Amino acid sequence: DLAIQAMLEAAQQYGSQHRTQERVLEWKHERGEIRVNTERGIYRAKKLIVTAGAWGGSVLVQLKAQLQVSLQTLVWAKAKNPAQVAVGT
Repeated sequence: DLAIQAMLEAAQQYGSQHRTQERVLEWKHERGEIRVNTERGIYRAKKLIVTAGAWGGSVLVQLKAQLQVSLQTLVWAKAKNPAQVAVGT
């Protein structure tokens, strides 16, 4: 979807990295960072955003950490003039 793609691209401009279709084997909070082991490698970050959708409850329980859960509402609308609402304008 174009709206989600635009948000991902905007986040990447601020240093965000995205991993999709990659099975997580383990994650741990250690020394002020999150370490995530996946089937493709090991990643480290100060912050981790999990977008597991309906699987969120079973996935997040593995963190065993204090979490801040927030609802993010998305709206889809067709702009009359797409150039006026492009990312970065």
